[in-house]
Parts: sequence; C-alpha cells; structure tokens
Amino acid sequence: MVFVTRGFHQDYLYGQAAAYVQERLARASNFSVRDAITRAQIAGTSVYLATASLDMVASAVVDQLRLDGMVCSRLGYDDRGICNGRFSVDVTGKKWDYLNAEIPSDGLRAPTVYTDNPEDFDLIRNAQRVYFYGDPSQLSGLPPNELTKILFLPAAAGSSRPCD
Repeated sequence: MVFVTRGFHQDYLYGQAAAYVQERLARASNFSVRDAITRAQIAGTSVYLATASLDMVASAVVDQLRLDGMVCSRLGYDDRGICNGRFSVDVTGKKWDYLNAEIPSDGLRAPTVYTDNPEDFDLIRNAQRVYFYGDPSQLSGLPPNELTKILFLPAAAGSSRPCD
C-alpha cells in the first residue's frame, strides 16, 4: 500500500482518503465505539486516534469524527508535496510513546482503549480499561493481570476496519 502512493500529490491522497473514510463510516457497524466517543466528548474528555494507518486516512477519521488529535504512520513527501512512497514515521508497536509525545502531560491519566488490533500491546499495557473487539485468544500472550482490565466484545460489534 505504501509504495503505490509514490508520485501522488499529498492533496490528492488526502482527498481520496476523505472520500473513502466518509463512505466507510457511513456503512460501519461500530456503534458502541461511536457512542463511547460521543459520551467522552460530551463529558469534555479528549479523544485521540492512535493507529498505524496512514496519515491521510487517520486525518480524515479525525476530521469526520471531530476528534482532538491523532498519532499515525506518516508518508514522506518532498517540498512540492509529492509522496516518496516510504514512511517518514511508522508508529506500529509504538503508539503509546507517540501519544505521550502528542498529548499534554496531564492528558493520559487513565486512558481507555478501544481496539481490534492484537498488536496494540503497548496501548493495552498502559490503559486503565480496554475494549477488545475480537477473539480473546489473540491476546493470550498478555500476563493475567493485564487480561483483567480487558472487556472482550464480538468482532462484529467493532469496526469494519476503516483504520486500525
């Protein structure tokens, strides 16, 4: 996926991603996640997207759901805005570190994580509460004390995977 973006202008990639995300969010069945986002926003809680998805997709999700910010993998662009087809930032397995750098120091007091990605171990370890959409056996590598803070939900109740 990353290499095929080579040669495209950043504005084009962001425009295509915005259309894609709008269409996917309209069809997504992740009502429990959307409800949790809405409740948090009404309560004045900041909501950040932490995803290994590319910057143009993550940015579209943040814009359309009116989130407070994001950490995501980013493509490299030259000074004309042309994509070089390589990562400039890859947050895979390092989302927690990037969140800590992005969010004000008092913002990560007791985070709640919603994920369908079994590779989000760094987020799971640092969260107070975790909602995991998927097969519990995917997290069998976690120590028992980490598993006690996880609520497992059926995969169908989660995201239709517009992003990680």
